[in-house]
Amino acid sequence: MRTSRPGCASSSAAWSRTAGAGCWSAGRPPPAPRPCRPSRPPSEETVLLVAALRRLPFEQRQAVVLYHLLDRSLADIAAETGANLNTVKTRLTRGRTALATLLTLDTATDAGGTHVRGV
Repeated sequence: MRTSRPGCASSSAAWSRTAGAGCWSAGRPPPAPRPCRPSRPPSEETVLLVAALRRLPFEQRQAVVLYHLLDRSLADIAAETGANLNTVKTRLTRGRTALATLLTLDTATDAGGTHVRGV
């Protein structure tokens, strides 16, 4: 483990405070925070996906998000949620089915029932 850096205190606490961006213990101030760059608004597909995910029951939403968005394995999801592996598989299958139905309905019609896109 690296515990010292030229010009810095030799403790590991000093190293963790510096995070490789300068050395507070050497008398230099920490770097100024960078201004945030404006981000683009979410796409229409992202908005529809988030809205559909919010309509799923919690357990199904949790399984879908952990598996597809966070790339967790089924075993990891089971361990994290305290559920049986087969329960996780069932939640994932039901969540995918419900999500597909919700997304098909959301993209086929708008709030007034008008056809929006071809399905």
